[in-house]
Amino acid sequence: MSLSYPNVAFELHVDGKITFKTYGDGDVHKILSKIYNMGVARNMIEFSGSNDDYKVFGYISVPEETRASKNYINIFLSMVVILKKLWNSKML
Repeated sequence: MSLSYPNVAFELHVDGKITFKTYGDGDVHKILSKIYNMGVARNMIEFSGSNDDYKVFGYISVPEETRASKNYINIFLSMVVILKKLWNSKML
């Protein structure tokens, strides 16, 4: 959710301790580094493109960071998280 809304601060508490926190400053690289780690985030490549009907943008990892599992794919459509199980069964 924090990747969908980088301008909103998020905190996740587990057993009374903060385990994940974003500051809502709009810095997607900070959020990526908290989710994956600094090395992975630093190596991610930003992409974007558009036509008269659509605009797409996002980040993709370099091949050295690729995971063998589809569980690490995060997809958002109009700022909404797409359910991985649905996406995997229909698109991958």
